[in-house]
Formats: sequence, C-alpha cells, structure tokens
Amino acid sequence: MDEALLPAPPAPPPAPVPAPPAAAAPRVPFHCSECGK
Repeated sequence: MDEALLPAPPAPPPAPVPAPPAAAAPRVPFHCSECGK
C-alpha cells in the first residue's frame, strides 16, 4: 500500500494531453464564438 501512495513512477501532471484548441474541439464548427471561426 505504501508503494501506491509514493510517487515512484515519474507520472506527468493530471492533464498530460493538452491538445491544441483546433484538435481539442473538432466537433464544434467554431473554436471561439467571438470570431465565429
């Protein structure tokens, strides 16, 4: 149990996949409502 609590593996932050805005939300027709693109 102790091993599980210890940060033994060099795990990245909780969000290791900060995909770009374009790839993050390809489902929406526009990435920002302000420019409408």
